[in-house]
Amino acid sequence: MLMDRVHDTQEVFRMTLDCMVKPGVIQEMMYISEPPVYCSSAMFLQAITLLDGEVSFHVIGQNSTQVENYFSSITFSKVAPIEEANYIFILQGVDSQMIQAAIQQANIGTLENPQQSATILLEVEQLSNNEQLKFTGPGIQEMHIVQIAGSDQWIAKRAERNREYPLGIDFILIDEKARLMCIPRTTRIEKLEVL
Repeated sequence: MLMDRVHDTQEVFRMTLDCMVKPGVIQEMMYISEPPVYCSSAMFLQAITLLDGEVSFHVIGQNSTQVENYFSSITFSKVAPIEEANYIFILQGVDSQMIQAAIQQANIGTLENPQQSATILLEVEQLSNNEQLKFTGPGIQEMHIVQIAGSDQWIAKRAERNREYPLGIDFILIDEKARLMCIPRTTRIEKLEVL
């Protein structure tokens, strides 16, 4: 699919906002015909939707410097140390220790300015509606049961960093098939026992 930047970013923004107010709901993002080198088309679309000259970001993963330079050149957003970044992009293939370290270092805001916290965009292998994790909390009218490949690596660290509302980190998850799911800081995640 050829890219229409204004239309595509508006669509991605609406979809992301809808997923943020409906935690656990999975939506499919569009593909673009020529995704940038070093990151997925879905992560690229999120970057050009969320980044501008008023915010900062940090990229973790293989070829992170090239991705940072590319995102910065097309969005005019500033690269920042992880603890100062508004958005943290964690690319596919990052190991569990690096993911946990990123969550630990991410800005959770202050009581006076909780909105200054970071949002983590994390590429995962697969999102699905299999019975593994139960989401509860604001915006969830019906219980959502989902599966997030590799979530054992970071769910506990996320809960630790989000324990003192309104402080915390919001998550945007993107899988290899460009499916999208959001987990706001207010969402509680419970691991279900597999029978």
